[in-house]
Amino acid sequence: MTSTHYDRVKQFLSDLALDVSTDDRAGGLMVVSDEAEGILNLMVVFEEQSITLAQHILNLADPADAAALARLLQLNNLLPHGAFALDDTGARVIWRDTLELETLDFEELAASVHALSLAMAEHGAELAGFAQLTAAA
Repeated sequence: MTSTHYDRVKQFLSDLALDVSTDDRAGGLMVVSDEAEGILNLMVVFEEQSITLAQHILNLADPADAAALARLLQLNNLLPHGAFALDDTGARVIWRDTLELETLDFEELAASVHALSLAMAEHGAELAGFAQLTAAA
């Protein structure tokens, strides 16, 4: 990642009116949010030639629930950008998208962020049904 790529992506995120809570150029990480749009702690991770956008969606109530996992795959077919995935533990559902830095433009990044927002608006209630419920403190 070059400084130019970082600055360009940072400007695109600003143009999207996303709130930046973490701006770590040295670590190649930004964290942004727009809660009204379903964007909450979206991580923007810079690699050598790409960025990965990733947001934790939920913890699965039952990571072995084949029907829930199959439904996540079906929902992926409906997403214009990005995909639902499981983290390394297999218990956390994340949404992620990887974009090439060299050719990245505002429209491509905006389409990716808007796809996450759309996924949460259209499928958030269904996804909540897969979530592990925690006791109120």
